[in-house]
Amino acid sequence: RRYAAAAAIGKRLYVVGGYDGRQRMNSVECLDLSQENATWQPVASLTYRRALPGVCVHQNLIYVCGGFDGSLRLASTECYDEKTDVWTIGEDMHVGREGAGLVSIDDHLYCIGGYDGLSLLQTVEKYDINLGRWSQMAPMLTPRSGAGCATIDHYIFACGGFDGTIHLSSVERYDSQTNQWTNVTSMSVRRCYCGSAFIRGRIAVIGGYDGTSLLDTVEVYDSDKDEWTIESQMLTPRCDSGFACVAYRQ
Repeated sequence: RRYAAAAAIGKRLYVVGGYDGRQRMNSVECLDLSQENATWQPVASLTYRRALPGVCVHQNLIYVCGGFDGSLRLASTECYDEKTDVWTIGEDMHVGREGAGLVSIDDHLYCIGGYDGLSLLQTVEKYDINLGRWSQMAPMLTPRSGAGCATIDHYIFACGGFDGTIHLSSVERYDSQTNQWTNVTSMSVRRCYCGSAFIRGRIAVIGGYDGTSLLDTVEVYDSDKDEWTIESQMLTPRCDSGFACVAYRQ
């Protein structure tokens, strides 16, 4: 599948939605890396078909919002509890969007940028998990779809993406305590529809597309130094893929 999202709970990796070349998908599969000879297993399907949804994990629940069902950019939100193998529907966002980032800080989700079918978005919405309500927050400085988004403490970083004209290397940082965005040091490579993850105190941004080529490079951001470094390469260039971080040893 292409245009899928990925999330990890412990050593279990979930792949959510996507596109199989014929239709947008609502199926979900899980790989339990704690088991020997693990294979992908189906779990409960999403309520709605979604390609390029936002996804994140909060307190061992998987949250999914937005995406494209083949006709509409979705505003709906779903939450998966692996203990019951059930998806539940939450409140809709104010704007339907695909290609948005989704991260969590404290008991809030932040849905960042994306594409609504007409425009690339710089808008940001915050979901109060306890109240089940979305509210609009300060917009980014630049419209971004397909940005790699990750958190460090109470900060959100939106890395790269596409603004409708240019594939971006620029990076913005959001302070959830002051509701303000500021620019930080740009990546060394333009990239959109890349993966991102918080690993060992730093942010890794993985693969993507620079407007000409698919990328296999991985950049890592040190927030203390406000500095990016190229650290490694994947075996295969990738974009539009689901990425998640699992602590795993063979």
